[in-house]
Order: sequence, then structure tokens, then C-alpha cells
Amino acid sequence: MPDHAHPSQVTKPPGAVAMDTDCVACVHLRDDATCPAYPEGVPSPVYHGFLRHDVVLPDQVGDVVFAPCPDAEVGWLDADGNEVE
Repeated sequence: MPDHAHPSQVTKPPGAVAMDTDCVACVHLRDDATCPAYPEGVPSPVYHGFLRHDVVLPDQVGDVVFAPCPDAEVGWLDADGNEVE
């Protein structure tokens, strides 16, 4: 079930990963398609969610990763790819 809480209130189930990590649902995205991790512009695979950004990536700056916007619907997947609550 999606969690509609503010990012600081989202409870990640143990061992789960975020289902939707594209930039449009991220609290860190700026209007110019940059963020603290990619101040020169978010790479297309990251921006569109083809490359997950719920972990630090080798080419990014710092350690900021995807955090859902307060109104984003965030679901969680277990290690087998099944949705969990």
C-alpha cells in the first residue's frame, strides 16, 4: 500500500527498496532538473527512474539519494520484487 507521509515519516520495511524512485517524485529535484547529487543536471537514466537512486551512485556528488515528496505515492518492494507494506 502506498505511503503518503512526509519523507521524514516514511517507514521503510526491513530489507525493502522504494518502488518509484524517478526524480519527479523526489523532494530534492529542483526546477532546473538538478539536485544536490547532480548539480550540473540529473542524468537521464536517473531522472526517468531507469537507474535507481535509492543508494549512492558512483558519479554523484555527496550522499543525497531519492526521498519521496510529501504527496508522492511510494510503495516498497522486497528482494523478490513483490510489493510489501
